Amino acid sequence: MGVRLIAVVKEDLFDGEEIKDFRETVWPEAEVILDEQKVFWNSVYEDRPNKISLGKLLVDICCIKCTKGGQFILKQHKKAQDAGVKMKNYKGEGLITGGFAVFEKGGRVQYAWREVDIAEYPGSDELVEAARAASAGSTAHSRN
Repeated sequence: MGVRLIAVVKEDLFDGEEIKDFRETVWPEAEVILDEQKVFWNSVYEDRPNKISLGKLLVDICCIKCTKGGQFILKQHKKAQDAGVKMKNYKGEGLITGGFAVFEKGGRVQYAWREVDIAEYPGSDELVEAARAASAGSTAHSRN
């Protein structure tokens, strides 16, 4: 398909160890770019960083077995522990959610999706279709 995968992160805690750990355990064969000023996020998502509320996060943590976000936190924590990942990232602002973006070769956003709540993500079929469209130069454009 001729596409390139890049992870863009907004912070690197623990004197550079966070991104290093992420590369080694999650993203070993692709680029990771640090964007502390959130230039990427602001350009793709029109200067509107999406944040979950502190109240929602506290509900997810306090009711960890009864909310979708809480169940996701438990599942991911167990998965990381089983894989031998050291759970040390309890720093940072922690409320800005993630997203996905697919760009055409010229830099135009082909597809953009933003996470509204913990544990949400687009389907892989949707991402593959967006990558195919970008590779072919289609003008389809989607935002969540």
